[in-house]
Amino acid sequence: MKKSITIGLIIGIVVIVAIMLLILSNKSNESIEETNQMVDCGMMTNPECLMNRMNTCLPVTGKLMATDEVTEIGLIVLGVENETCHFQRSINNTIDVECYFPGQTITWNMIDQLFGNEQGLQSLIDTSCTLVQA
Repeated sequence: MKKSITIGLIIGIVVIVAIMLLILSNKSNESIEETNQMVDCGMMTNPECLMNRMNTCLPVTGKLMATDEVTEIGLIVLGVENETCHFQRSINNTIDVECYFPGQTITWNMIDQLFGNEQGLQSLIDTSCTLVQA
């Protein structure tokens, strides 16, 4: 009698563990899919939202207000395409620059150079980016 109870408990525990592992594996698959979805960071009062995803070329968008307090600048990472990181900049919701950065990352220094602030990366900007004609 005790053997059958012990065997029943062991089988029950194994079934519960198997169900928990199945549930956890499904959740991790969902989170992997969610990371490839576009994330809108809105107006970037805290640039960490954009930077965390941009550094690994995950789809993300964020907006900055220019110093004139009128011009809205959009930063958009579309993700990895052909082993490059596809990036767009928009001014007042019109894309003006399209970039395909080598590798699968974008750094803030690249973006800073794109805005004309010398970071020693102008040759990278020249070879990776094109101006979009309106």
